[in-house]
Amino acid sequence: MASRGLQDWQDMDFGAIGAGDPAARPSARPPARAPAYETVHKPRRRRRLPLIRLMLGSTALITVLTLAAIEHYEDAPHGPRVQEPRVRADAPALATPPPIWRPAPSRDIAVSALPDALAQARFTHHAEIRDDGARRDAMTLGDFGSDEPHLHLVLLRGAAARPRHSFFVATTLDAAEAGLAVQRVRDQEQVETRRLPLIVAQMVLEDGLARDCLAFRSPEPAGDGGFLLAGWTCGTASDPAALACMIDDIDLVDGISGETLLPPANAAGACTGEAETATPARDAPQDIAGLLNVLDESGDRAVPSGTRPPKPPPRPEGD
Repeated sequence: MASRGLQDWQDMDFGAIGAGDPAARPSARPPARAPAYETVHKPRRRRRLPLIRLMLGSTALITVLTLAAIEHYEDAPHGPRVQEPRVRADAPALATPPPIWRPAPSRDIAVSALPDALAQARFTHHAEIRDDGARRDAMTLGDFGSDEPHLHLVLLRGAAARPRHSFFVATTLDAAEAGLAVQRVRDQEQVETRRLPLIVAQMVLEDGLARDCLAFRSPEPAGDGGFLLAGWTCGTASDPAALACMIDDIDLVDGISGETLLPPANAAGACTGEAETATPARDAPQDIAGLLNVLDESGDRAVPSGTRPPKPPPRPEGD
């Protein structure tokens, strides 16, 4: 290959050795491009740095001030601590409210008449009074826990005669006060006695022993001076008619004046009275002599002593 002289070189030849036009000089490698991630996120990193430095500085400043305040408080002299007077409040004493009913100083009513089935029964009477003058008398005849007849009477007078509860609720409350529970109740009905009308319902009461009973209550009185009679009976009156007879046989009187508290008995009512005892019929005589003896006995009972009945006329002959 023939050598060329310097005058034969071109500009591109000088660029290859680092002389000449830089644009004509060939590049050894292409320029590197900045990654897109650094281009996007690099300004955000730069913005976070001042905020982080501010937070770290504030935390350090608060820590230093807190430690200085604690050290200053410990070095400062402290005088005697004055205790503030404490007012001690006693806990309120738990007390039951005063009872609505309280025992009456005396009993002002008495039972003057009783049915034969309860004449020998054990009798208890609890009299109570209220602040408004109302009175409540609970009377019990017989023991509920035995098979003997049992009667519980509640007589309400004054403002207490105005019932605040229904018949079933009031009977349940009275039974609870007597230590009994109502197990089953049937529909109520109206019964007319010879003294006063009654609302009657059959129910089962129990205190461990269940008994079929008949509960009753008189209607609300018309005036303020009336009364209300309620209660139940077990083993004595199994139906409303028998209960009506038992109420008619009971009489309550004022213990001071002796006046009857219950209305007087009238002719109308469910109780028809005791049936008259029927005398058993004697066998009819079978002959004339027996018939004459019966007639003579009846004549002797009808004619007073000392007199004789007239003799019958003689029978004509030929008969």
